[in-house]
Amino acid sequence: MFIRGYRRLLAASLRRWPVTIALAVLLLVGLAEVYAKRGNGFELLPDFDPRRAYINIRSPQGTNLRESDRLARIVERRVEPFRADLKHVITNVGSAGEGFALVGSASGPHVANVTLLFLDYQDRPEDRPSAKVVEEIRRVLADIPGAEIKLEKEKEGPPTGAPVTLRISGKDFRELERLAERAKRLISDPPVPGLVNLRSDLEAAGPELVFKVDRRRAMLLGVNTRIIGNFLKMAVFGTEVSTFREFNDEYDITIRLPLSRRRRIEDLFSLRVPNRQGKAVPLSSLGEFDYRPGFGTIHRINQKRVVTITADAEGRRSEEVLKDVQARLDPLGDNRLWEDDIRDWPAFCRALMAAASGPEDSPAGRVWQLLRPGWLGRRQADARAAIERVARDGLATDAGVTRLRPVLLTATTTILGLIPMAVGVSLEIHDVDPANFWGTIINTRSESSQWWSSMAIAVIFGLAFATLLTLVVVPTLYTVLYRAAARFGLGGLRRPAPGDNGANGLPTVAPAADGAGFQAGPPASDGWPHGPTQDGRP
Repeated sequence: MFIRGYRRLLAASLRRWPVTIALAVLLLVGLAEVYAKRGNGFELLPDFDPRRAYINIRSPQGTNLRESDRLARIVERRVEPFRADLKHVITNVGSAGEGFALVGSASGPHVANVTLLFLDYQDRPEDRPSAKVVEEIRRVLADIPGAEIKLEKEKEGPPTGAPVTLRISGKDFRELERLAERAKRLISDPPVPGLVNLRSDLEAAGPELVFKVDRRRAMLLGVNTRIIGNFLKMAVFGTEVSTFREFNDEYDITIRLPLSRRRRIEDLFSLRVPNRQGKAVPLSSLGEFDYRPGFGTIHRINQKRVVTITADAEGRRSEEVLKDVQARLDPLGDNRLWEDDIRDWPAFCRALMAAASGPEDSPAGRVWQLLRPGWLGRRQADARAAIERVARDGLATDAGVTRLRPVLLTATTTILGLIPMAVGVSLEIHDVDPANFWGTIINTRSESSQWWSSMAIAVIFGLAFATLLTLVVVPTLYTVLYRAAARFGLGGLRRPAPGDNGANGLPTVAPAADGAGFQAGPPASDGWPHGPTQDGRP
C-alpha cells in the first residue's frame, strides 16, 4: 500500500510538474529567508560546558613573586565559596595558564595562574552548569586592584584564536600604545554586551634607567662606550669571572658592587671608569642618567609593529559582538585589521571543494564520501541512473519505485542511528556497576553530546528533507529535462509505436487508451518491474 501511495504521489507530481518545481523553489527560498531572519546564525564550534577554567593574574612589569603570591591568595579566597562545584584548585605563581599562553608573557615573577577543575559532567547539577559557575566567579573577581585578572574557559577542538581579534599596526610604537589604550577604553566604557576578557599583548614594561654618554667628553678623556657599558653592567648586575667546583657541582663566581653602593644614582656617579691610559675617570664626567619608560615585547606581522587586542564572546555570537565593537572603534582610522573565529572558514570550504572534485577512488574522494550523510549522495546517483535507463522509454514512475526501498532504508537507518546522539544518550562500557547494570550502562547526560548533538540534528532534518527531494523532485526534474531535450531535437523521450520494444531490452511505451498518458508495452526479458507510467506528453 505504501508503494502504491508513493506511485500515485509521483504520478501526480509528474502530471503537474510546474507546480512541483515551483513548490520546491519556493520552499528553498522560503527556508533560506526564514533561517536568515529567525535562525541562530553561524558558529564554527559549539559552545559547551567547560571542564576547566583558568584565572590569569598579570601585574605590571617589575612586580616580585611575593606580591604575585599575595594576589593569587586573594583570588583563592574569592573562589573558596564555589568549592562545592570544583574538584581541585591549582595555583601556580610565576607562569601564565594554558589558556593565556599566547597572550603577553607566559612566565615571569609578575604573572600567576589559578586553574579550576570542575566536577565531572554527570555529577554537576543540571540547574548549575560549569558555564554558570564561571560567570559567577568572574563577577566576584572584578574588583581586585593591583593586577589585570582574566577568567577564561577551557577551549577544546582545533585552535581558532580569540572570538574577537583587533590588530593595530603602525611604525611608531608610542602611537600604537596610545591607540591600543584608547581602543580598550572605547570598548569597555560602557562595556559591549557579551564581551568579556578584553586584553592586549602590549606588555607595559617598567621604567628604565639609561646612561646618556657625552661622546665628545668621553673621547677627550680616552674612554669608549663599550668600556662604560661593561663597567656599569659589572657594577649593577654583576659579571661572571670564574667557576668554583666542589665535587660534581659547579658554582659561578660573580663580582658586583654591594647593595649599599648601587642603591642610588648618586652612588653610581661616584664610580670611576678606567681609560686607555689606566687612569680612573669619574662616571659623572662622562654623561648623565635619564629615566625613560621601557618597551615591552614588540610583536611584528609582515615587518610591521602590531598590537593585538583580543576578547571573548559570552551569551552572544562573536559576529554580533564584533559588529558592535567595530561601530565603536570607527574613530580610530584605517590602521587596523579585524578578525573573528570564522576567519578560517573559507580555507575549510576550499578543502571541501578540493575533496569533492577528486575521483571517488582517491583519498580526497573517500573523505568526501564519508562527509555525505548516510551515503545519500550514492543513493541519489543510483536513483538518477535508474531514471536515465528508463526515462527515455517513459517509465520515470517505475524508476522512482525501483529506488524507493534503498533510499528509504539508507535515510531511515541513518536517522535512527543519529537520534541517540541528538538527544544525548550514550552507552558506558568502562565503568559499569553490576548492581545497577542498566542504570550505569545507559548514560542520559553524555558530555560528548555537547559537541555532536547540533550536527546530528542538522543531519537528521537534512536527510529527511533530502529524501523527499530524491523521491519526488529529482524524478520530476529529470523528466522535464528529457522532455526539453526532445523538444530541441537533442534526444530525450520518444513516442514509440505500439508494441515496439526498445533496443536496450526495456519495454517501450505507447499512448494510453484514454489518451491521458502512456502505457507499458510487453515486459522485457530482464524482469524489470513495469506499471503505470507518467501522464502528460513528451
